Amino acid sequence: MSNFDDILSALAKNSNIVIGQINKDCTTVYGPNIGDLEKLKDQQEKNNNEKEEQTTVTVDDAIIIKAMAKLMELKDENGEYLLQNSAQLDGVYRVLVDECHYPSSFKTFIAKIATLDIDSLRVAFDYDTLRRINGIFTKPLDQWTISKFDGKRPNVYWGKYNVAQQFKQLLENENKDKNPG
Repeated sequence: MSNFDDILSALAKNSNIVIGQINKDCTTVYGPNIGDLEKLKDQQEKNNNEKEEQTTVTVDDAIIIKAMAKLMELKDENGEYLLQNSAQLDGVYRVLVDECHYPSSFKTFIAKIATLDIDSLRVAFDYDTLRRINGIFTKPLDQWTISKFDGKRPNVYWGKYNVAQQFKQLLENENKDKNPG
């Protein structure tokens, strides 16, 4: 079996779809219960969303709301807001997904954030910005390193990294305040 066949079999197994045969140009899929590659993708996304809905948030929403409010007001050593644009919210997304078991699906994540009833976010989550997460920022925060950053502007990396680290610390502090001991 070729590597390509192994990949297709793994996709099918994870998506509960049976793959029969695929032609050489990879445009037509034949087999029982198979439509096309788009159906395979849709089924896998549906399975992923079902798995995400089963996860539970380990940090109280009230703690997340307080930490978000404090993050919005944090300033750096130059008196500038630490969180300056929605692209830096990649770090908050990573912390909430990795540490608080929030859904990783961008649409589901945005819907969850909308339920938090945060009065005023100076910088708001935006689906279109969030879905552009790429490179090192798709990995858990503990795997972020400047050496793995593929961008040309290190300030982009450090901006996202600092926001993520500060948000994580704020969550930890708020959680300790609410649950001492």
